[in-house]
Amino acid sequence: MVRPVERLFSSGLFQNRCKPGMSHVRGTGTSLREAAGFAASFANRLTSDSRVTGGSFENRIRFLLETIDAIRREWRADLPLFVRISATDWVEGGWNIEDSVHLCRILKERGDVDLVDYSSGGNDPAQRMPSYPGYYQVPFAERLRGEAMIATAAVGLISAPEAAEEIIANQRADLVTLGRILLFDPYWPLHAAKALKSNTVSWPLQYERANIF
Repeated sequence: MVRPVERLFSSGLFQNRCKPGMSHVRGTGTSLREAAGFAASFANRLTSDSRVTGGSFENRIRFLLETIDAIRREWRADLPLFVRISATDWVEGGWNIEDSVHLCRILKERGDVDLVDYSSGGNDPAQRMPSYPGYYQVPFAERLRGEAMIATAAVGLISAPEAAEEIIANQRADLVTLGRILLFDPYWPLHAAKALKSNTVSWPLQYERANIF
């Protein structure tokens, strides 16, 4: 089942995307719905055969692990690999945070993943999830970091510079990744540095005339 994925990463397609100067690559286990679906027992109805990705926990995470193997065979060993997972399905009987901790412990033991970030939900219309800016998914990063001892990135409608700073300063995560706020404000990093009174961030020369507000 995963052979076509492995062929993709062993072909020239993956190498051609890895341009000089790239510093890391992220395998997206949750946005690629196949991986998230294989991991969730309520969605994965495949039989527990040793060569498929259904049944036991170990079988259901096989698609993700073998995809990581395929990437690592082509990706330079001295450069980091990030993996994005779904922390929980927010559905009873679905993938949950305990499963994510178990998976991250396996990734940590394997040693071929440098950082885990995550989303949650999106795998079942019956999900019931909170949604309020700033922190609702941060506890996942904190728990995965603390219990699996693996580096994590915090995500989830983080928009205030002070919120991002608090997460890093209190070691709740190793990295904060931003999404929609950068669509709203592409210059968020510059504005955040100014709000936090950083004197280590230089504005691009062509923008310096605006650095007065």
